[in-house]
Amino acid sequence: MHADIARVLDSLPNRVDVTGVHDEVERRVTAGDPDFARDLARAIVALGRTKTEAWQYEAVFSHALCALQTTPGRANIERAISLPGTRFPEAERQAARFRASVLASEQPVEDLLAAVFAPGRTTAAAPYELRACLLHELVLRGIDVSGLAETRGFAAALRSGDHPLAALPTRLLEAEEKVELPRYSTRGASHSLPCRSGTEPPGPSTSPSAGPGPAFGLAELPDPAQSEAMATAVNGWREHSNGKIEARVFAGDAPCDRAHLRAAIDVLPLECLAGTRRGTVRMDASTAGRAWRMLFSAASTGGAYGGSLHGAYGRLAAWHSMTGLVGAPAGTEFEQVDESARACTWYDLGTETDWFYGVAWDFGILALRPDRHHVAVLAATDTD
Repeated sequence: MHADIARVLDSLPNRVDVTGVHDEVERRVTAGDPDFARDLARAIVALGRTKTEAWQYEAVFSHALCALQTTPGRANIERAISLPGTRFPEAERQAARFRASVLASEQPVEDLLAAVFAPGRTTAAAPYELRACLLHELVLRGIDVSGLAETRGFAAALRSGDHPLAALPTRLLEAEEKVELPRYSTRGASHSLPCRSGTEPPGPSTSPSAGPGPAFGLAELPDPAQSEAMATAVNGWREHSNGKIEARVFAGDAPCDRAHLRAAIDVLPLECLAGTRRGTVRMDASTAGRAWRMLFSAASTGGAYGGSLHGAYGRLAAWHSMTGLVGAPAGTEFEQVDESARACTWYDLGTETDWFYGVAWDFGILALRPDRHHVAVLAATDTD
């Protein structure tokens, strides 16, 4: 073991502050010495859990890995992917999702292609799960992975296999345009939150009307499978935080338009709208793209206390939710779901009730399906 590595390891248990170690790691990586960060992280892993229970070891390991992943350069990528994503092997698959997001965000594409996907790169150099996640992180950033020599073969193999991400297209679909993605550094991360209905500039015809509308009725169609699919993007809010979800489908007694929905929305038996006065629910015109972006943000960033799926699996969860919202059967190719979504009429539901926590994680989506008889509603809220 190099003397500098031994020096740092020996000092860690007695440190009340590891900022100095973090600064040394960053300084060396920036100066072109990524081996120091890699070797320090490896040494911490080699000590084993029982000898590294103190918080200082986890903090320094995570920072060394982060410095390599966020400092641009092929050498840094190669050192980073030679390390495990976590000191806990049982969490490696989840860690791969986060690592792929960081690498795709902060590393030049040409360096990623050379370090991760170039011919001769093996699973030992870049684990399969990391490559699968990274491939779709690149897709989210508009990279044509099917057209690049480095990724073409892997993209085709992934698409034809039984990996969970095999269902995802290797190109951006129309609804996925303008997606907002996180940025990372050794000082933290920044990302968007699912926009609370009504806080973004609304679409046309947003003013609610308290007057009577056309006679029209909506009856609930209990469909547990569709409701479960619709909720996929926000399941993490409920499983890892304090989230509440409402996902329900209704059928009209005649073809309906916005005026019919405007009249019916006040009397729908939705828990999220309970207690609202007639005419106070905002129903702002939206688009399939805006709905998808809210779902993706909800899934990829998680709720108040976790549940982040990150880019690749967040994309997958958003499309499962869209599948439920448009009423497509499970297993429908997402390209077809995208077409169906563009044939739907979309609205944001905006209101203030006790059901919504009103912190930062709130939204309501209404989809009028192409047959103009069926309406799907997904509402979600979370709090810290």
